Amino acid sequence: MGVIKEVSTSLGTVYDRYDNNGEVIQRAGTIGFSKNKEGFTYFILTDLRGNKIKEANLYLNNELRESKYKKRELAFTALKLLYSFLDLNRITSYKYGLDEVIVSKLLQFLQGGNYKGFNWNQEFNTTRSNKTVNNYLGVYREYFRIVFNVENSAIHKTQIIGNLRGNGTMLGHSVKERVESYKANKSVQPNVKVPKYIKPLQYELILKEIEENYTLRDRVIVELMYRFGLRIGEVLGLTLEDIVEGSGNASGLFIRNRLQDKPWQRGKGLHTPNSFLGYRADDYKGEGKGYHFILIDDQMLELLQEYIDESRDEFFLNKYEIKRKNLAEKGRADKLTDLEMEGADVVENQYVFLSHQHYTPLTAAGWNCTLREVFNKVGIKVDNEKKKNSLSHRFRHGFAMVRAHQMNYTHIKLAAALRHKSITTVMKYYNPDEKDKAELLSAQRERANKGGYSFE
Repeated sequence: MGVIKEVSTSLGTVYDRYDNNGEVIQRAGTIGFSKNKEGFTYFILTDLRGNKIKEANLYLNNELRESKYKKRELAFTALKLLYSFLDLNRITSYKYGLDEVIVSKLLQFLQGGNYKGFNWNQEFNTTRSNKTVNNYLGVYREYFRIVFNVENSAIHKTQIIGNLRGNGTMLGHSVKERVESYKANKSVQPNVKVPKYIKPLQYELILKEIEENYTLRDRVIVELMYRFGLRIGEVLGLTLEDIVEGSGNASGLFIRNRLQDKPWQRGKGLHTPNSFLGYRADDYKGEGKGYHFILIDDQMLELLQEYIDESRDEFFLNKYEIKRKNLAEKGRADKLTDLEMEGADVVENQYVFLSHQHYTPLTAAGWNCTLREVFNKVGIKVDNEKKKNSLSHRFRHGFAMVRAHQMNYTHIKLAAALRHKSITTVMKYYNPDEKDKAELLSAQRERANKGGYSFE
């Protein structure tokens, strides 16, 4: 994985691109300076070879000549960053406008800071507020409109963000006025809500970060929550015999509570026995009462088996006697398959997921420590003050949102996927952010324009 770094030089800030071996393979940037002549301040932009950027200089010193100094200074800074970005990414077709992919990269570049990308990581010392980024976007919209006659690129697109009630009419009805904003703009609300769910792109970034810097255990846990909708307690409570290998896509997982389960290892809404005889009770044997059975695909089954083989490797355990002892004593779980309940054929039952250090069953606190670190590295907002917004539960919410938004699940079908008896409970998992709401409004407007129904 290569990295792009922000570097301070005598010419100003430039950007160096390093390959996987730490070698500089590109230096990019824009040189900016000003000079006073006859009482007027000229702003000049050039590339790193000293060639003047004609369109930008004409805009700064001709089009904005009568503008206030602060506006010209803002435009100068914004355009310096824009042309640095274009040079860094070798974008030459910008005069025709910027598409959504380029704008997405531009926003990350402008915000600065550290960022984990798919191909390149970003390590900038400078960070900018959303308000500052939006001010720069405003400069770009005007610049492209005046200089290149472009008004319909990705930075110009708008979205409906709600309705504003105006004064009442003479009929006594209030007038609704649509409120729009630019889609590319960043939110500048003073109290930005912590997101309640993981979006598909964030999920891919998380998996990429885990693949590069974490373990197979962490990947398996994340995939169980995001792809199959398991709660973290259901994941941590899994034991070896709960994994059932079937033919085709008939493999699955039993979710059930055991006597020795800690609170963070229990499935929600399932019967928990208070004695060994409780395992034989009707409440424990019933689907939806004592257990849930979750279908998994062959890929997930293979990952689980790979992790189990890796974590129980005899050669490894022979090197660490304390880990072997902890696994045998503290990792043990009640074996239920001899009670005529279906499950994996295991000799000694154990909890699946273990702490790396002690080889005891992984705790919720231990997992949260890892997940919080991952979230911070990939730039996902973490609530440092409250525990209300569970880090792990965002994956289950993401599981629900993907099915509601992309797979068009009905309330009934989603309730079944989430293992909820009541469809009203499902609405707790529907937490669209402002961008989601705007996209839905836009889709409704398109349907209305095509003769469909609008629910705005």
